[in-house]
Formats: sequence, structure tokens, C-alpha cells
Amino acid sequence: MELSSKFDAKAIESEIRKYIESIDVEKLIFESDKPEKIMFIEGPPTMNGVPHAGHLRSHLMEDGIRRDFQWNYKQKKSLE
Repeated sequence: MELSSKFDAKAIESEIRKYIESIDVEKLIFESDKPEKIMFIEGPPTMNGVPHAGHLRSHLMEDGIRRDFQWNYKQKKSLE
């Protein structure tokens, strides 16, 4: 991907989709030998402007709460 001064979201999305198809990401995720499931904590960034402190605060809180819940759940399961 080449860095350009002109932002073209459709072209970027098309290029990323081609890359994802070329590495067969579904196979990497679903046919993995790892016994533990993966959890996507945060999705792709939204395209509604430049990130600012409000974005960071909400993302940190959301991520922290989910990670805390996941860690506590694993600890509880290991004690059973």
C-alpha cells in the first residue's frame, strides 16, 4: 500500500479485502491448532473523524472491563 495525500476509503478497503482474501484469514482463525478461543476486544476504528481523548477514554474503559471479565472468568473456571 502506498501512502498518498488523497484519501480514498473505497480504494483502501478494496486493497485490504484483497490482502485478507490472499492470506485466507478465516482458515487462520477457525482451523487453528490453538485450544483457546480468540476474542476480538475492539473492532476496526470508525471513520467519523480524528481520534481524540473521548475516543481513547471510552476504548480504554471498554477494553479494560472486557479483559477484567475475561480474566476473572478464566480464574473462576480454573478453581472449579
